[in-house]
Amino acid sequence: ERLEERQRLEEERRQEVERLEKERIDEVERLHKEMAKFQNERRQEVERLHKERIDEAKALEQQKQMEVEQLEAKRILEVQELKKRGLEEVENLQNLRNKDAEQWGSEKQALHREKKAAVDEVDHERLARQRAEAEAEAETETETE
Repeated sequence: ERLEERQRLEEERRQEVERLEKERIDEVERLHKEMAKFQNERRQEVERLHKERIDEAKALEQQKQMEVEQLEAKRILEVQELKKRGLEEVENLQNLRNKDAEQWGSEKQALHREKKAAVDEVDHERLARQRAEAEAEAETETETE
């Protein structure tokens, strides 16, 4: 009778241990899913921000290019008018045009630096995210073991 009672208790303990192990495994799996979801959402947000920054930089560059083209078209018309007035006025206008081109070159360089900084920032965030994912994965593997 004692043997049967002991066997019954051992069986109950074994079942409880199995149940607890299953609960632990289920919880680990749930946490893995949550972590993957969070990492996916974070990646998507970083990608969205990266795309927005690139789109903004492209739009600004296009706007500046259009302004330059408009200025150049305006200058061409002015040059045609000035040709009628004389060579001296044309030379003055060319000097102004050169200054505009120099200014655009400076603005274009500044825009390029901003664009590069935005891309570098996104790359840095991506590397940090990948590093965090790798650490989380290693930590998860350690916990699983």
